[in-house]
Amino acid sequence: MVAGTTEFRRKPDSFREEAYATVSRIRALFVAVIEAACGWEPRAHEIADKFKISRKLGWQIWNVAYDPEPLKGIHLMPTDRGIQSWHKAVAKLGLPDDLQGNVDEASRLFTNLMETHATDRDMLEMLFATCTPQIDNRAEERRRKLAFDGNSFIWGVRASAYLTTLIVHPSQRAGYIDMIRMHGLFGLMRTRPNVRWPFAQAVVYSGDDERFPTRVPLDESDAVAKTGVPLLEDFCSQPLPSVQRREGEHGMLEDELLPGPMGQTGESTVVTGEVARELAPMFKTQPDEDAMFGTGVRTPCETLVYDHLVHRDLFPEAMRELRVYSELISPVSRDERDLLQVSEQIESLGSGLQRLRTAEIPRYMDLLQFALQQVGWRAEDLELYRVRMRYPPMPIAVMLRHELPEAPDWFVSPDV
Repeated sequence: MVAGTTEFRRKPDSFREEAYATVSRIRALFVAVIEAACGWEPRAHEIADKFKISRKLGWQIWNVAYDPEPLKGIHLMPTDRGIQSWHKAVAKLGLPDDLQGNVDEASRLFTNLMETHATDRDMLEMLFATCTPQIDNRAEERRRKLAFDGNSFIWGVRASAYLTTLIVHPSQRAGYIDMIRMHGLFGLMRTRPNVRWPFAQAVVYSGDDERFPTRVPLDESDAVAKTGVPLLEDFCSQPLPSVQRREGEHGMLEDELLPGPMGQTGESTVVTGEVARELAPMFKTQPDEDAMFGTGVRTPCETLVYDHLVHRDLFPEAMRELRVYSELISPVSRDERDLLQVSEQIESLGSGLQRLRTAEIPRYMDLLQFALQQVGWRAEDLELYRVRMRYPPMPIAVMLRHELPEAPDWFVSPDV
């Protein structure tokens, strides 16, 4: 061991433990210097004033030393230039040599951790982010925005908003549910020529059982009959975009945008809607069965809005949780190993369609009212849940999961 440094014996997958140990040591070194000069737990501006350094550097030092989540604050570790400035400031105050050495040792510890586990500082910050119990929202959105820009260039398509609305309602068949599914891409543009794009995918999943029911368009029209895509023409851009429906792998239905003009001259809005009757049982048909409702995301977009509307008589005590799965390995993955860590949460919005009004989706109230009128369901019977994501990663599945209630005696399982 070299004097003034700390070494760790590493084992496979030990980054988290080593990171916490190293950062804890760095914080202790920083705190010893700060409180020798400024007293107990000073504010960031007091650190800057006492050491006569910039407010930015004082703020960085404070966060490294005192942020309640150590691996969150460490991303503000001063650069080598900042460390040199602080070292000089500590010396000018006449603090003991060992405290001056604290600043240098902290810098060496940080550098050693980075050189051991990462190619550069940016990668080290990514590693830190995966170890924190809560994701830094701003850092997450910044990286997602970079991915959105890159994917728009690579894949040749982008959208300003991506809408999925599911409305779950009791079926006329006792013990079953019906569901309206509406899907929309707004401000959809191609960024390179000759792009065809699967803009909507649908599969219904409940527990370990995938169901592929017959779907009926919410609105019959010549365009629907011609393309097979359940377009809602009044809510699409005109002239209607060129689209088609085809069946993909695993029973996935894919609605596809055909090649068209690049850039804003080819900008379009595509909205589809259909209803599935007797979609699935509303009760368990197997022990520990869960229900999952959600949407896939495979288009680069600025904002995802997933609205889940459910009749208040269905699943009255359900505890819904958000599950976001990577679909790189499988387009219908529900494997816990594919779970992605995200900062978003489910918003419970109560009842009343007006609560769903959002600037990203033009004429959304008209769209919801139209859909309910087509099937004769009442808006006041619905409870509203929303998941909103800025620059959602792709390909993913954004799912709401909850347990299904036990089946009553009168219910006959479809497997019987």
